[in-house]
Amino acid sequence: MNNSLSDDDLLKTDFGKKNVAIRDVNILYGFLFGFIADGVIQQEEKELLEKWRNEHNNDASIQFLKPIFNAIDSALSDNVLTIEEVFTIIGILSEYRIDGGNYSNETIDTQLLLSFCHGITCDGVVNKKELELLNIWIEKTPLALSGKMQNIKDDIKAILSNNYFSEKDAERIRDIILDYISVPNDNADSVSINGKNFVLSGQFAFGSKQDVTRKIVELGGHVTSSVGKKTDYLVVGGTRSNLWKYGAFGTKVEKAKSLQEEGLPIIIVSEGDFINSLTRQEQTA
Repeated sequence: MNNSLSDDDLLKTDFGKKNVAIRDVNILYGFLFGFIADGVIQQEEKELLEKWRNEHNNDASIQFLKPIFNAIDSALSDNVLTIEEVFTIIGILSEYRIDGGNYSNETIDTQLLLSFCHGITCDGVVNKKELELLNIWIEKTPLALSGKMQNIKDDIKAILSNNYFSEKDAERIRDIILDYISVPNDNADSVSINGKNFVLSGQFAFGSKQDVTRKIVELGGHVTSSVGKKTDYLVVGGTRSNLWKYGAFGTKVEKAKSLQEEGLPIIIVSEGDFINSLTRQEQTA
């Protein structure tokens, strides 16, 4: 393993690039549906699409991304993004996006729901039409309803049951959704392994989960398959800094966040931080 890895270093292999690209496309799909939810493309939404595209300039070698890039570049060529252009990009994504890859249906549902929420909140406002579509989205993706989203579902139904959608309602539900998509980042400088319980999430760019599991066990740690009250660390593999900012995480991270809110000391760390800590411990063992 490398002596020092940042999250971006995790994309230097073709394996790492493709696995993250699969997730990127699903996330973009959710973004775009969030953009069109209120029937108007806001400046902040255009800027988010530009940001997504710019952050993928180095991914031109990934074949399935090329038609998606072409559609985005065409839409942004005049510096104006229209509803019709967003629908065109969605059509391209529907044809080329990879539905499964190495991700479970539940993880994909969660990523899409998170990115849809990000899409409707990126302009800082949530209106009633967006809330109605979010409610429909939630009803159609029951697999993703864990932790906070179940509570958000109840809040949405209560707000929509009123004939009057007030500015206070809009601000409250916006803040609730923004909290839901907030990024888990525990910034662990050092990960204690001996005697600790670990869960691994995602596809690891440097070595397989079996490789990482073996190293943890060698250093006295334990690895389980699911997040629970006895979990000390959740290690998220193949993470990329820009996606981490977008809240592009899956069901294990969502479960860990929910347990953190209950007061349990679970630490969520990226693969890069974990490997750095693991390497230091190997060197001193």
